[in-house]
Amino acid sequence: MTPSQPAPAGSGTHDGSTGKALSLRLRTLEHAMRTPVGTLAASLELLNAARDPQSVDGAVQTMSRQVRLLTSQLEQLHDIGRDLAAAETGPP
Repeated sequence: MTPSQPAPAGSGTHDGSTGKALSLRLRTLEHAMRTPVGTLAASLELLNAARDPQSVDGAVQTMSRQVRLLTSQLEQLHDIGRDLAAAETGPP
């Protein structure tokens, strides 16, 4: 198990370290997701106010980058959910 992967919830740890590790992992991911969401919101406002093709192109490129970043972060969130599900069901 690596530091970025908390012990499974059903692993028998009673010191709360599993919950703390999971909480930290989720808070870190939540914080990381705020940046692309804020950037997308700002880009949409710029896009609405854009009067020239270069500004439109810049906003679209920025939004595309942020969507890719959010997609990656959502995959991390999916992995956390998978880890939790595996911990709840235990080994096969």
